[in-house]
Amino acid sequence: MEMTTRTRVQRLAAIGVAACVAFALPLSGYARDYTPEECPIVGNTKTGIYHTRGGMNYRMMLQENKSKKKDNRRCFKSELEAKMAGYRKAKN
Repeated sequence: MEMTTRTRVQRLAAIGVAACVAFALPLSGYARDYTPEECPIVGNTKTGIYHTRGGMNYRMMLQENKSKKKDNRRCFKSELEAKMAGYRKAKN
């Protein structure tokens, strides 16, 4: 049974969309720069401290961790979400 051209195009389009979505989402353990829109609250998994947009170390925490063996950042959508995960707010 041979696939039609339309079926092939639809399949390739679905694969392309899935790949784009997978690349755009913040993935745990994958070091890359995050934007403030996708990571409004960023937590440090080693210290259990979260940083907000106005904080002193917020921008630094969004930057890529190339020199580290493991990405120690965790993104949260709200401070409540970070607190419920056991993180505390930075004291800056």
